[in-house]
Amino acid sequence: MSAPRPVYSVVVSALVFVSFYAAHGQTETVLYKFTGTRDGVNPSPSIVATEGNLCGITQVGGLGYGTVYVLSPNGSGGWNETTLRTFTLAGADGYDPQSLTTDGKGNVFGTTNLGGANGRGTLYELTRVGDHWVETVLFSFGTGQVGVNPFGNLIVDAKGNIFGTDNIIITEYTEAVYEASPSNGYAPNVIYTTGFTTATGGNGGLAVDASGNIFGISVQAFLPQNATAFELSPNGSGGWNSKVLYTFPTRIEPESPPALDKAGRIYGTTVTGGASNNGTVYRLFPGANGQWSAQILYSFKGGTTDGSGPYSAVVFDESGDMYGTTSSGGEFNDGTLFELSPVGEGRYQEKILWSFNGTDGSGPSSALIRDSAGNLYGTTPTGGDTGCGAFQGCGLAFELTR
Repeated sequence: MSAPRPVYSVVVSALVFVSFYAAHGQTETVLYKFTGTRDGVNPSPSIVATEGNLCGITQVGGLGYGTVYVLSPNGSGGWNETTLRTFTLAGADGYDPQSLTTDGKGNVFGTTNLGGANGRGTLYELTRVGDHWVETVLFSFGTGQVGVNPFGNLIVDAKGNIFGTDNIIITEYTEAVYEASPSNGYAPNVIYTTGFTTATGGNGGLAVDASGNIFGISVQAFLPQNATAFELSPNGSGGWNSKVLYTFPTRIEPESPPALDKAGRIYGTTVTGGASNNGTVYRLFPGANGQWSAQILYSFKGGTTDGSGPYSAVVFDESGDMYGTTSSGGEFNDGTLFELSPVGEGRYQEKILWSFNGTDGSGPSSALIRDSAGNLYGTTPTGGDTGCGAFQGCGLAFELTR
């Protein structure tokens, strides 16, 4: 049984999510610099757009153990930050927030890795009611066989079912994929175990296609085993069929959640590998015999040329161009925001849209959000020159205007 569901509310202004900057080439604008006080430190890669706002988390700061925040356009070309939740050791909603997702109806779902009624993490929902955001704890992990300590990204399918990853204890912590359905009161149900231990936290991630099939990337902690890509497909009887699609080469780290194109192919980034071992953008695709193969679409050169260490998932536009970030390198060695444009089957041309310089962000690793005008939004865990010791600042949220 899950614990009783505490409810909290915070007032935040309702504004429309639009870009206020003219599109003359590429312009990077800092939307908000975190200060390391009530608003938290080091915004995590998890950021979502909902009801005209940007919603994200910091894994530390606030009252010490992370925050949930919302950024809202203020109507004058700037953005306001509102801290929705500050997590504490004693809070019923847990602490060490891990991920956010949205169901497309304005509701935001998130997880914490620790705390809650059983000390093993929580699943919670944030819903706007008028000018308030209301938080409800949906489930506290650590009961029965549903797993513990959720990590990694969350996804939602067309029916509102939530999927994520956590740990089950077999002989050690082993990565599992769970489903939390509104028809079952969001009590998670383990639907797949990868066999990979997760002693250092989550890697890879999940994606869902229009037919409800789940695709995932698993990386063994400390890489004693090769990373894999897998698929979970509904079996028509309430269960799931699983299949390992591809096993990555030794010592390759596909850290990003997968991205799917309209043809069902899988795209992602590796932080190592490629011609210069500075990371790659790859594509996985099925052949005529049903076997999946990999193709490197771009190998990063490193240094000031084009960056290195891409951790973030890629995002597509309507033309099939891809956008992502590298966590280091570029002109100032603080990371880059890049574009890959198709120039033929399996061939892409790379363009650096922005090199971060510390003041405007450092070490980007977030999956970007793209709006209808083609503008890109994301976070950097450091940068901004707002204190926080030797980290060049406490992190920030940015917009790149096209």
